[in-house]
Amino acid sequence: MEVTPLKVAVRGNPQVLGNTPEEILADLLELGFHAPKAGAGMEAYVAHLEQLLAQDHGIRIPAGIAPEERAERIVLGLVEAGQLDLLED
Repeated sequence: MEVTPLKVAVRGNPQVLGNTPEEILADLLELGFHAPKAGAGMEAYVAHLEQLLAQDHGIRIPAGIAPEERAERIVLGLVEAGQLDLLED
């Protein structure tokens, strides 16, 4: 699956995060955006975001999909939930 480059920003933060969804998730973790705890690794962070989307917003990410698609669905889920702003080029 080809992943579409994205540009997003955390609501209320002017910093633009862009490129691949995996890079966006890494940047969000670095910013501490919904981080489960200090020092959490990427897998724990991704699982935490999936749980947050499912519990708080009813957005479910299917199990068993490729990591790139999983990251893209999480980023787009955060946009749909109003947590991130999707920016135009």
